Amino acid sequence: MNRYYKNAEGEYVDDVSFFDISTFGNLSETCEKWCLKGRGIRVVGRLKQNVSTDENGKKNSRVDIIAEHIEFKPVFKKTGDKETEEAGAESAPKTSASKKEKINMLAEVAAANQKEQEEAEEEVVF
Repeated sequence: MNRYYKNAEGEYVDDVSFFDISTFGNLSETCEKWCLKGRGIRVVGRLKQNVSTDENGKKNSRVDIIAEHIEFKPVFKKTGDKETEEAGAESAPKTSASKKEKINMLAEVAAANQKEQEEAEEEVVF
């Protein structure tokens, strides 16, 4: 995640954060296909804390995001002075993606998210 802001001296600062996100099942396959480096995504999920002890007895803690739903934002490639929107594949041509390609991608992501949600609901035991 990138965040740009002006500090007290009036200089622009680029603050970058990295997060570990875990996906499972169909959602993993969809992410492998459509989640490219630099592509914006919106993740809905839960946090999971992992605590471990190293060989010196020091406890380490790490928080992961377990994704339950992911939305993919458009990919923009700079071509000259203007940006063009692409389908999201690195091997995609430098022209904007067709509506059909975008609809297919969105349908695939929605289907994976729906199946994951249904499987999660089946796992709930009272």
